[in-house]
Amino acid sequence: GAEIDAALVAAMAGADAPARVALVRALEARGSRAAAPALLAAGRQDADAGVRATALLALQTLAEPPLLPDMVAALREAKTDGERDAAERAVLALLTRVDDKAKAAAPVLQALAAADTAVPARCSLLRVAGRLGGGPCLGALREALKNPDEAVHNTALRTLADWPDAEPMGDLLALARATDYKTHRVLAL
Repeated sequence: GAEIDAALVAAMAGADAPARVALVRALEARGSRAAAPALLAAGRQDADAGVRATALLALQTLAEPPLLPDMVAALREAKTDGERDAAERAVLALLTRVDDKAKAAAPVLQALAAADTAVPARCSLLRVAGRLGGGPCLGALREALKNPDEAVHNTALRTLADWPDAEPMGDLLALARATDYKTHRVLAL
């Protein structure tokens, strides 16, 4: 019952890192959606990278749509590649449970617009924007194509190439014609 989930969450506070990982996994196995806010807090603030990544991964199945803005913030703040990958996967999984994609795009677009968003986080956010679709996300990807950073540019191109409809075809055709890089040309085509 709920009292067991609450006890598992409470036990995380005094446990060592391996025990916190085990507690997170137990909450995930129990399907404890009520523990999602505590797991999000652990994913953002725990002192141990393994606990942070495990908690973020657990949110793939436990998070509910109201947590989306905080999960996007966790993605943007991720300290390691493993955490960032876990947060991105959790956000993408949560998007399958979100009805209003336009509303869901707002925190993603805000994070992309922030000047201090690091390149790896920016690339993750671009992939999330591609999954959301819609005009504002497409605009963010078009803007990212102009970014001088190679990783951002490549991510934007790959995300546009995977776009769910034909809207970015003109952008991709123009890029295919203009680029000297064979890989970019092939991806655009």
